[in-house]
Amino acid sequence: MDTKIKNVANTHVVCWGGKMLALYETGLPYRLDGSDLATLGPETFGEELREGTAATLGFEPLDSVLGFGDAVTAHPHIDQRQRRLIIWSTKNNPLDGVVEFAVTERDEQWRARARVAFRTRAGTAPHDCAFTNSFYVFAENRMELPPEGLAKYLLGLAGPAEGIQADPDAPSRIHLVARDGARDEAGGPRHLVVETPPWFSIHHSHAEEEVSTDGTARLVTLYSAGWKREGLARNGGRFLAAWVGRAPDFDAISPTHYWRTRIEVTGSGARLLEHAVFPGLEAVCMDHPHVLPAEEGGAGASYAYMTYSNCDGLSSPATGWARLDLRSGGLSVWQAPRRGGCFAQEPVVVPKAAGTGAWMLGVMDDHRRNATCLCVFDGDDMERGPVCRMWLPVRLPYGLHGSFLPAGSLGD
Repeated sequence: MDTKIKNVANTHVVCWGGKMLALYETGLPYRLDGSDLATLGPETFGEELREGTAATLGFEPLDSVLGFGDAVTAHPHIDQRQRRLIIWSTKNNPLDGVVEFAVTERDEQWRARARVAFRTRAGTAPHDCAFTNSFYVFAENRMELPPEGLAKYLLGLAGPAEGIQADPDAPSRIHLVARDGARDEAGGPRHLVVETPPWFSIHHSHAEEEVSTDGTARLVTLYSAGWKREGLARNGGRFLAAWVGRAPDFDAISPTHYWRTRIEVTGSGARLLEHAVFPGLEAVCMDHPHVLPAEEGGAGASYAYMTYSNCDGLSSPATGWARLDLRSGGLSVWQAPRRGGCFAQEPVVVPKAAGTGAWMLGVMDDHRRNATCLCVFDGDDMERGPVCRMWLPVRLPYGLHGSFLPAGSLGD
């Protein structure tokens, strides 16, 4: 009957308003000391949230006995125009198949400037989100914890992720939740759901929003990394079945593609206009796409930066990085020698001090050298390769989801 899940707080680090938080998908953030990285303890946001497994049975005393609490996303986003951190918490009710959401926007003094709470019928909480001026955008993968998996988890025989089963034939869902205060007829936040053909969403680089010339509709475009339907079907729907052991089994993992999903929103609802791999990238295997932070949520980003594996339509480790021109579709690639034993990690995009253009930072693991370096690219000339490489005094384990922290952001 041990339902507690260890919070290893190892998925992302975000620095905001003088705080440094280490994030995990299924637990509360952990506060770190920015000067020496000492652990200060879980962040409850002023006792708004409770530490524990992100679940509820709808009865608070029982939730407390079972150690249930809240999970905070490991994928927060920053609205640079309004200077707000968009962060959300979830908890699953496995009895009725509902996920409870609370999305909060916090300013740099950590005051809650906006808050939206809603419930939706889903097997599991979405992994990532994006935002526009009007909406929070969530992509729901059709997964659930079936009764046998739930029973093993409640008995302490298996972790919840071990029992999650995906339905590769069910249509996926995109959720648009009103950020601008719009309400539905029942008084809750306006919540629109659009179905897409089956796929598996992993990460989003950003979303864009445009208003039609006559002002009667909005066009919301979501850009994502994800698998095709076959990516789940080939493993019998077992979630992350090929990611166990010492290394991922790339023969059993579907290649990750860059997707574009377009949705038209009107006063009467929303409808899907397009959902497909980005034109010209049908054979490109990539992951972890990002845009300049200031371009998230606006009318249009110029470039997306991402890890790059190959252009052969195969699943393989990332050995380089790429920049995609979102307007022309041109792809600029730098790749380490294919048999050089070098593996690329998720990029971090940093605005240039001059005000235009970007630097791209990426950690490279050199397996043969048994060493790790930080590569710095001129984002406007990716094919040139790193303008410098800084070799680190220790070899880092493979990681992901980093942040750029300007000097002085956490004090001296």
